[in-house]
Amino acid sequence: MTKATIKQFSHRVTPRWIRLALTAWHRRATQRLNRAAFLNMLSLDAHILRDIGVSRGDVEWAAQLPLRCNAAAELRRLALSRRA
Repeated sequence: MTKATIKQFSHRVTPRWIRLALTAWHRRATQRLNRAAFLNMLSLDAHILRDIGVSRGDVEWAAQLPLRCNAAAELRRLALSRRA
């Protein structure tokens, strides 16, 4: 059996609700990992944050956003709006 055949077979055998649950779980896990990486910005000093164009308060604000929001993208939008 080739990999493609196995994938097609498992796709037909696995109930849809299980695939949906696993997809949702994977998405949530990815969001949590991304947020954990984003929180490393809190360890940067004020000078570096200022060079990036944000303040510590901005980073803290973005960190409080729901996980479904991309905190880095929102922070980037905030920084770009200040430059304009």
